[in-house]
Amino acid sequence: MGLRLCICSVVLLLLCSACASLPRWGTGTPSGLTAGSTVSSQPGTTAYSIGASTTAGQEQTDVSGTAKAQETTTKKETLPATVREIRLSAAEKTLEPSQQFSLKAEVLPKEAANPGLSYRSDDPKVATVSENGKVTAVGAGTAIIRCTAKNGVLAQCKVRVMIPLKQVSLSVDKPRYAVGDTVPLRIQLSPENATDPSYSITTSSAIAGVSENQLQCKAGGSLTVTLTTKNGLKASCTVNIIDPEAFSAEVVRLTNEERAKEGLSALTAANKDLKQAALLRAHESAELFSHTRPDGRDCFTAFLECGIRNVSMGENLAMGYTTPAAVVADWMNSPGHRANMLDSDFTQIAIGVVLDDNGKVFWAMNLIS
Repeated sequence: MGLRLCICSVVLLLLCSACASLPRWGTGTPSGLTAGSTVSSQPGTTAYSIGASTTAGQEQTDVSGTAKAQETTTKKETLPATVREIRLSAAEKTLEPSQQFSLKAEVLPKEAANPGLSYRSDDPKVATVSENGKVTAVGAGTAIIRCTAKNGVLAQCKVRVMIPLKQVSLSVDKPRYAVGDTVPLRIQLSPENATDPSYSITTSSAIAGVSENQLQCKAGGSLTVTLTTKNGLKASCTVNIIDPEAFSAEVVRLTNEERAKEGLSALTAANKDLKQAALLRAHESAELFSHTRPDGRDCFTAFLECGIRNVSMGENLAMGYTTPAAVVADWMNSPGHRANMLDSDFTQIAIGVVLDDNGKVFWAMNLIS
């Protein structure tokens, strides 16, 4: 029974709800009848169906009872776009002093109104920037160039200003060195305040090693030393190295060749005392090129000092010749030197070879019977 009452209540509600759309019957002309209203007559009465306008967005019913949706217009206010991102034409740049470049900025979104971009360098001593983004390198270092929009969005570019090497030279002090010598390499870099003055040194031969801008002479010969900077500049020099022991042995060999041509016996070169005397006289001749010693004594007193006595003695001197062949040839072309070399009384020979402070070669040949 409760269920039925509930259903009836619903039906009644539906009926009541529908009443608003049913035609109302009555006599006379209802007030509010307007153009477009329709009239339906029944016997003895007149019925009016009134079509009234509805508010915007509601349905209205035409005479045929068809519902129509009235169009509405909504007006929305659009806010201007703001800068969300700035993209610069370069994130990093390396320049030399006085060089310039233009830093261009792209604003996103592109339709952003009045971005109000400004530029600033965090170190004007390194690089400056104009109000339109032209960057000028000033001095060595690193500067950050920032481009900032009016709303605080920013982007930045790192600018490195480098002072490059422009010139480099490499040289040594002497025209030649001896095995065992340490050769200082003379290096000049310009400008002196270059940002990166680093370089490497290589040699064309293993007869000398490189360590801390010095050569260690290991064997006789010539080699080219090359310096290469990090930015590609090159400089080179030639270093000549003599081997005094090898030179001495070659002079002995060439002298014995000349003696053999004359049917003379070969000279021996095993006397250590004689070798000591030859080296002493070579050093002394670099100080005073004469058969008189620097202290004024006779050259043969050097033999005596080295323990050589009671023998015939001979001495040849030379300077400036850079090879054994050259010095032997010159001695053989000099009658007095030739006579010593081809003396049949001599049986032993020693050669002293030294360099003076200017790299000039001095030779001493000592002969005894």
